[in-house]
Amino acid sequence: MVAYLTKREKEVLDYIKDFYTRHGFAPSLDEIRIGLGLSSVSTVHEHIAKLTNKGYLARHPNKARSFQLKQPGESLELPITTLQALSDPLKQIPLGKLDMSGVSGTDSGAVAAQVQGNYLVQAGIFDGDYLIVIPGNGLMDGDLMAGLVDGFKPVIGRLYHFGTKAIVKPIASDRDSLVVDNDHLVVIGRVKAVIRKF
Repeated sequence: MVAYLTKREKEVLDYIKDFYTRHGFAPSLDEIRIGLGLSSVSTVHEHIAKLTNKGYLARHPNKARSFQLKQPGESLELPITTLQALSDPLKQIPLGKLDMSGVSGTDSGAVAAQVQGNYLVQAGIFDGDYLIVIPGNGLMDGDLMAGLVDGFKPVIGRLYHFGTKAIVKPIASDRDSLVVDNDHLVVIGRVKAVIRKF
């Protein structure tokens, strides 16, 4: 049975869904407060607690941006792999399954690429986090891409094409854009979300 939402709870949930779709991660409590014009973070806290109790959100209490959107009763597991394995069909042996039960908007064709190393720390993505990747190379300019440079170096960033060159603007603000020949870049797919399991 789906629990009834008040008008304000629905607004908060819709804001979180929209933010998650646009950015690939959940908003902070203050971003929700500002985005909805609420008076205080404690008000946001109350709505989040109600949405969690009603089964629409899962949240780790001591971590920022740790919302997971849920649909009560929904179940889905994604194969866990690495970015390097995604580029080579011979290496695509799943390392396990990532339970995405109830996480809204999860594509059944997606895979969970586990981040190995700290090369994305500046973007708030840590060793052990999962990038939810929709495999394929039909990306539009500006899409968040997971790829490999020269067949082995993982790269995550916004992809732009200029003739025979690809420009990858990293999501980590302390890094310069990467410019490579198109034939040196393997596009693995579009990054839809970042998931952190505790």
